[in-house]
Amino acid sequence: MSLCVTGFPGTNRTLTTLAQLSGLVRHLSLADERPSSRQARFAMAYLDAIRPRTVILGGWSDHYEPFLQRARRGGPRWVVYWTSSAGQTDIGGEIEKYVRVVADRRIAAVLYADAKLVRSPAAQLKPSALLPVCALPVVPPSAQPTRRSGPTVISLFCSPREMIRKNPLNALLALAGLDHEYVLHLNGLSRHAPYRRLLRRLGIPYRDFGWMARDAYERALADVDLGLQVSFAESHNQVTADHLLRGIPVVVSEMVPVLATAAPPLRAALVVANPDDHLALRATIGRLLARPHMRRRVGAALQRQFLIDNAAHIRIATRLLRRLA
Repeated sequence: MSLCVTGFPGTNRTLTTLAQLSGLVRHLSLADERPSSRQARFAMAYLDAIRPRTVILGGWSDHYEPFLQRARRGGPRWVVYWTSSAGQTDIGGEIEKYVRVVADRRIAAVLYADAKLVRSPAAQLKPSALLPVCALPVVPPSAQPTRRSGPTVISLFCSPREMIRKNPLNALLALAGLDHEYVLHLNGLSRHAPYRRLLRRLGIPYRDFGWMARDAYERALADVDLGLQVSFAESHNQVTADHLLRGIPVVVSEMVPVLATAAPPLRAALVVANPDDHLALRATIGRLLARPHMRRRVGAALQRQFLIDNAAHIRIATRLLRRLA
C-alpha cells in the first residue's frame, strides 16, 4: 500500500502511476492533511482491513505521524519514498524532513528516485533502494495530435511550491525580445504579482491556465510545441517526461536527468549547461523556433528513447515492489 498527501503532486503522481503499472500497490491520495480528518480515519481503517506487508509513504509530511504511531511488531513495514535530489532537498527546505526520516527507527527503509542519492553516504544510514520514476505511456507514438496554425506555443509549467527551483526569471529573460512569434503557456506563474508585472513589462505574450486538473493539463500539453524546464536541481522532472511522451522537445538544464540517455546531437540541441545564463538559453530557444522541422524530428527521437528508458524503469520498479510485497 502507498500513501501520499496531494500537496506533493509529483510524488503523488509517481505513486499513482506505479500502482497502475504494477498491480502490486494500492495507492491512497490524501487531500485533507488533518490527522483527524475523515480521509485519515478511512485510510487507517483500510490499512487495518487489507493488512499490507509494506506501506510506502510519499515524501515526509507531519500528516504521516499518526500512521507511524500505529507501527508495531507484526504490523506492516513502513518505508519512505524520497523523490528529491540532494539539491532539491536543500533548495526546497526539506533537509530537516530528510534527516528526520533517516533517523526515525520506525521507518525501515528509504526508497530513492534519484540514482545518485541512493549511492551517497547518507543512503548508507538506513536500508535503501532505487525506485525510479515511471510514466504511464498513454499516448502512443502514432497518436500525436496535429498542431494547428498560429504562433509557436512554449510551455513553462511547474508546481507552485517548486517555482524557485524551476528558474522562471531566467526563462522570462531569455524569451524577452526573441525575433520569432510565440506565446508562452503557464500554469499559475502570472498569479504571482512580481512575475505578472515582469511579463507585461518585458512584452512577453502569454496565456496562464492556472493550476490545472490532470485532464485539463493533458489537453493543454496537446497545444505545446516546445517546453522549458531549465531547473536548478532535479531528480527526474515529471513535466519534461510528460512532454517527451508526446514527442514534444524540451529545453532543459544540465540538471534534468530525463535527457541523460539521449544521443549527443539531441542533447546539444536542447541542454543548456548553465541554467543561470539567460543568453545561452535564448540562443537555444531561438534556434529551435527558427527550425520547426528539426524541432519535430528531435521530439520524435526523444520520444522513442524515453519509451525505451521508461520500460527499463518499469522493470526495475516492479522487481523492487515484488520484493517489498
